[in-house]
Amino acid sequence: MRVGFDIGGTFTDFVLEDPEHGHLFLHKIPTTPADFTRAALAGLDELVAKGELQPGDIDTILHATTVATNAILERRGSHTVLITTRGFRDVLIIGRQKRYNTYDLYLDKPAPLIARRFIYEVDERIGHDGEVVRPLDLASVDRAISQSRKATRNLPRLRCCTPMPTPRMSRRSVRGCANACPNWM
Repeated sequence: MRVGFDIGGTFTDFVLEDPEHGHLFLHKIPTTPADFTRAALAGLDELVAKGELQPGDIDTILHATTVATNAILERRGSHTVLITTRGFRDVLIIGRQKRYNTYDLYLDKPAPLIARRFIYEVDERIGHDGEVVRPLDLASVDRAISQSRKATRNLPRLRCCTPMPTPRMSRRSVRGCANACPNWM
């Protein structure tokens, strides 16, 4: 059985699919903005009860969050620091993904979601096949954190985004951010 849920600004919506019996259960509860997990967990409990299931009957949970997407699009929330692989600092600024008018040389692009001064690089490389070409240099992570800390010391809250290609690299970067900068989320 699979459950999918989306945390929205007003409601948290749930769908439970029982492919074996062809059943689809829908459920909706008010979102709890102070702690989104409360609505998510309460809704999952209610959905399991509604389907007369045990939590162990669910083998897949899919999660989405309209709240986070809207916060990004509306540019609300914390300032963000991005730590990325050396050579990829300007990918978001260049913004070649979406071309509103391919031939308009004077097109005003939207401002980047993260200012360039808040994007820091670390030394590592993963090949196209997922193999480590150059292991994560932990000293470069520490340097990136130190530089970003100096640049953001007057900001009340900060979000650290470390889209590293492997879970180990991401955990190391996030741990470093959390230890060095307690005001980071």
